[in-house]
Amino acid sequence: MEKGCLLWGNRVIIPLKLQSTVLGELHEGNLGISRMKALARSFIWWPRLDKDIEDLVRIRSCPECQSCRNLPGHTVPHPWIFPEGRWRRIHADFAEWKGKQYLLLIDAYSKWPEIHELGTHATATQTVEAIRRTFSFRGIPHKPVTDNGPQFVAHQFEEFIRANGIRHQRTPPYHPASNGQVERLVQELKKSFKTKPVGRYISHQISLFLPKYRTTPNCTAGRTPAEMLIKRELKTKLTLLRPDAGGEVRDTHMINTSKPQ
Repeated sequence: MEKGCLLWGNRVIIPLKLQSTVLGELHEGNLGISRMKALARSFIWWPRLDKDIEDLVRIRSCPECQSCRNLPGHTVPHPWIFPEGRWRRIHADFAEWKGKQYLLLIDAYSKWPEIHELGTHATATQTVEAIRRTFSFRGIPHKPVTDNGPQFVAHQFEEFIRANGIRHQRTPPYHPASNGQVERLVQELKKSFKTKPVGRYISHQISLFLPKYRTTPNCTAGRTPAEMLIKRELKTKLTLLRPDAGGEVRDTHMINTSKPQ
């Protein structure tokens, strides 16, 4: 027991009357069963938690999630070598949704995603500007990996790559699986779009999708993209379930420093 919260390890035990509310928070962003379970195991526990997550996503509870499940994937003959560090190799691709283009970037080391909406026609100039914004606060990677899309083979993009001393690598034509790092992100994002509630803006859905993706431990490293890239966890609504042990220390410190000497 800590500050009135019953814990199992570092996971908060959720009482029965609040379990449906917490399940709804886990389901925001529609990341699928595996990611929902991984996210839940970082914060919460109750008996049959995994079963309740499965029931929520199955046909009788969430037909949209069920309809968007992927078919078994094909084996990639030559998998990528795991990079030596953060933000050394990034993978980029476009996702099209209802006439609009979205540029997706993902760090091969941490699996940290970035998403830029580029409008109905994604030009090479727009692509360069979106990537430039990302590089301005994430830094310049050693190697970007893309397909042979027109934006990535355009003169403006190649000039941008050369000016920043980057070695650009393109995947073989007609082999999207070769850029599987970002292809999986494209699939996850489209599933999230398909299952968003009626009336919710796409920008709102992206703002829910990104923090969920960035704070869910990945199956390879067992750590979250946020922890691996920026070395800290992001605060989310699930974080609020944990007792704030530091709050009491801060309050005591403020009281002591405010007393007259």
